[in-house]
Amino acid sequence: MVAYPLSTRYQNSNQWALEVIAAAESEAAPVTTREQAQQWLRRAGYQPTELRIDALARLGARLTRVNIAFDDHPGELRWADRIRTVTVDSVFTFVAAREPGAMRSEVVPR
Repeated sequence: MVAYPLSTRYQNSNQWALEVIAAAESEAAPVTTREQAQQWLRRAGYQPTELRIDALARLGARLTRVNIAFDDHPGELRWADRIRTVTVDSVFTFVAAREPGAMRSEVVPR
């Protein structure tokens, strides 16, 4: 759920969508791997969301949820309680910066 966006060890659903955008928008060279998608995103200026999650909360999450891990995050960030991940907000911010006229819409169930 909180996969580090510059690692291929794990991937959350927002990260998958962002990497698909990278593959679709890359014009200079085809993006066919996750590493290439992440390189393209870095060059394109993508900035992940930074969450403050202390060590006790990380431990509790890791022990109680099988889909939460923090071992893909760089130690210097993790030990400073700074967890960077791809969120819906960071994807919207990235897309809006690249496509200023893009419209955001919401699907509301009936």
